[in-house]
Amino acid sequence: MRVFLTTVFALFSIYSLRAQTFLYLDKTNPEEIRPATTASIDTLDEGIRMHLIRHSEEKEIDEIIVVDSLYNTKKWIYRNPNINTDLSAVRSDEKIVVRGIRRGEQIEEEFHIGHDTWNQAFPYDMAGFIRSGKSKRIFRAIGAARPGEIKIGKFKAVKKDKTVLGLDCGDQAAVRVEMSLTGALSMFWKGSYWFRPSDGRYLRFEGKIGGPGSERRITEFAGEGKKVEQGGADRL
Repeated sequence: MRVFLTTVFALFSIYSLRAQTFLYLDKTNPEEIRPATTASIDTLDEGIRMHLIRHSEEKEIDEIIVVDSLYNTKKWIYRNPNINTDLSAVRSDEKIVVRGIRRGEQIEEEFHIGHDTWNQAFPYDMAGFIRSGKSKRIFRAIGAARPGEIKIGKFKAVKKDKTVLGLDCGDQAAVRVEMSLTGALSMFWKGSYWFRPSDGRYLRFEGKIGGPGSERRITEFAGEGKKVEQGGADRL
């Protein structure tokens, strides 16, 4: 399994050379702005491929998500060397099968989700919802970190107000979307996300990154065609 995932990541790295690349910055502390995530998006025969590199940990976290034309997740690969985790997940009809190494131990889990939508890459895969005439979306996602690690949650996204965001890369028309867990669990997590209405591009996040008592974080879109070099953001 580990050899297979390494091969997949090597191939996706080649594909990333021709992908659109977007940089997001962690602006929680104005005195210490740092790279948060680099997102590369490409179109393949099997669907739209998203490669997310998260820079917040000591070692970078890699995710590959393949979605269909409606941005519903088909496959997910997750590699976090900080906790010795290397997983892959595939949807088959009404279930998701997760296999691989979690914290050094081999696992296999099945989640039965019926006809629910799987949006593992949220908020990067919300374009279909943002561009639709719908005001609300219910979807599923698998937790990659504690407290919801390798558990599947049900989330609700609700469109709110429209505004203009003043970002470092220029002013951006935006629609705010409030996301939360569904039902009584909504008290444990919710956050505000802003998206560009024209193409559904994720622009900003403000909220807690975990349950009650966790850190409040601000993440913002820094622009297209940027990458992280030597711990900083440089234009390509």
